[in-house]
Amino acid sequence: MRRSIKTKILMLCLSAMAALAIALGGVSILSINRLTGQHEAENMNRIAEIHRETINQHLIQTEDIAHFVAGSVGSRVKNPLYIQDQVVRRQLCRDIQETFTDAIGEDTTVCAYYLYYAEDLAGTKDNLYMVRERESDSFSAKERKPVSSYAASETEQAKWYREPVKEGRAVWLDPHYSEEQQRYLISYVVPVFKDDTLIAVVGVDLDFEKMMQWFSDIRIYSSGFCYLSNLSGTIHYRADIPGGISADHNGRMKLSTGQLWVPNTDSHELVRYRLDGREYDVASSMLRNNMAFMVIAPVQEIYEQAYLNIAQMVLLFLLILGIFAVISYKITQRMTRHLNHITEAAHAIADGSFDIHLPETGNDEIGELSRALNHTTRELKESIQEMERMTFQDALTGLYNRLGIDRYTKEWIEAHPESPAVLMSLDLDDFKFINDLYGHSVGDAALRSLANSLLESFGQNGILGRNGGDEFVVLLTNTRESEATDQIRSFMKKSKGFWVNGEEKTFTISVGYASYPKPAETRNMLFHQADEALYAVKLKGKNNFGPYRADQETLNRSHLGFNLKDIGRYLPGAILVYKAEEEGRILFASDELVRMTGCRDMDEFMEFTGGSFGGLVAEADSGRMGAFIQKQLSQEGSSEYARYHIRCRQEPYVAVASRGRLVRNPIYGMVFYVSILEDNGQWNGEKNGDGNNE
Repeated sequence: MRRSIKTKILMLCLSAMAALAIALGGVSILSINRLTGQHEAENMNRIAEIHRETINQHLIQTEDIAHFVAGSVGSRVKNPLYIQDQVVRRQLCRDIQETFTDAIGEDTTVCAYYLYYAEDLAGTKDNLYMVRERESDSFSAKERKPVSSYAASETEQAKWYREPVKEGRAVWLDPHYSEEQQRYLISYVVPVFKDDTLIAVVGVDLDFEKMMQWFSDIRIYSSGFCYLSNLSGTIHYRADIPGGISADHNGRMKLSTGQLWVPNTDSHELVRYRLDGREYDVASSMLRNNMAFMVIAPVQEIYEQAYLNIAQMVLLFLLILGIFAVISYKITQRMTRHLNHITEAAHAIADGSFDIHLPETGNDEIGELSRALNHTTRELKESIQEMERMTFQDALTGLYNRLGIDRYTKEWIEAHPESPAVLMSLDLDDFKFINDLYGHSVGDAALRSLANSLLESFGQNGILGRNGGDEFVVLLTNTRESEATDQIRSFMKKSKGFWVNGEEKTFTISVGYASYPKPAETRNMLFHQADEALYAVKLKGKNNFGPYRADQETLNRSHLGFNLKDIGRYLPGAILVYKAEEEGRILFASDELVRMTGCRDMDEFMEFTGGSFGGLVAEADSGRMGAFIQKQLSQEGSSEYARYHIRCRQEPYVAVASRGRLVRNPIYGMVFYVSILEDNGQWNGEKNGDGNNE
């Protein structure tokens, strides 16, 4: 059957578009799967690492207690034969009991501790065995069944003694059930040797069931959970099964390949396995007691969003393919030479390159097709790049932006609901004047300088971010208010500045801070209270710091809304601020002073005066006012009246009366603040700088 050139062109176009859609779809799907896998692996490994640190803190504390007590025993027993003396044994037990009590403190996970003498030296009497039934109870003495009374086959009940003695070193015991305490335990036992002779073992028992409750309520996605495993993978432990599930009761999970799975704590990659016909991903982390902390979640839940994105992308590709089919049907013979470009673009995209630009020739169908393909490629490229970027960073300072602050402070508080933290809210004093005086680029440099100072002082244990403008926040984790106060006080003493034309300028900051979980019980309350504390500091004059107090909720912030320009516009008379230097550079002039000189605006005023106080004063008064200013320079903080004339565009001069004060400004140095009134001849002032009452 003969086919027309239009049919051939249509078939060629559809083939090219299909290849392009398949290439884009394949690359996009692979990118989605790869990015999703990387993100979820990081997320699950982060969860495992956070809870590993929490558990390890208790294990390390237990090890420290046992080694400290063992060291005390070793230092008190100078000779192994000493413990044959009953008086020595009993006195040592009393001393060691006090040492245990001081070392354990408020640790409620410790349910028992003991000192058991070597039977070949001391027999089976006078041992120390202290147990508490509930965490609210005190420790009470109990009799312990002698180790020698257990048969060699009774390894479970006597391993607290036999295993460390056999190993000749401190050991963690696997979770086991204690007949004497009627509960599941994990134990850390230290053998004490003197002159290569065993004299005793020192041990601490932890309530394993209570430890399991710490993470029993953790949920990963919808139905994921956490549990513990021994390193051989033969036993799994959960809060509802503290005794563990052994290998012959599905305790060992099977990989998708049918092999038995063993925890790999040296890898951060997720491992996939199958249980009861369902696939799971698991992340593991090594604990100090040679167990693994496991985080698992169903694969379907982990990749649910990715699957949704893939489905949407497939629909998008189908829609685009349909549009291309309609466009291709209208292609004419003259367009065939451009199809090679489309085919080449499809091959390039199939190779993973999105830097493709098709020639957009004319306004015909092939031109429209080329533009559509270019637009689609750009959109898909930007979408993939956006998926690859998980940006929560402020571009100016490198700290977290508002989105990053919200995310990471929320994550930390949710992960540590009972841990103390302090939120600092701070801003740069008079930041607007820095921008107005030196420009926004210098203002940006000041913000970067402050960010670097914050990182240097609080980067080790803080979550730092820029809220916007000149406002910053710092969450000091695992920090109490008293500790934060010392850190903030030290930070406030440090010099803070920026450089302008080779000259360093300094600035000050105001800091308010609030504590979690008291008085702020939630994250929103914490941010609110820190904000209230900041404004309480600013109301008292800035360049200071202070904590949140309940009475700050009633403070009136209304006067913070006024600025120098508003005040200068409506205050009777004029205001002038200029540097106390030979040229008297003008820093600020109110609208009223611009009007008095007959200028239309500030630009004309600065041009008319040359930007200096000397250019404002009439030439006839310049000498007298120069001497008057020199007198005031020798009396910092003094305030005197003066009458003189200022230049005016429409008139030779305008008679004025003024009063100025010399003040040291932290940014500008020595500065004159001057109020000026027109002198209508009725003004009764004090004596001016030359001693005349004018």
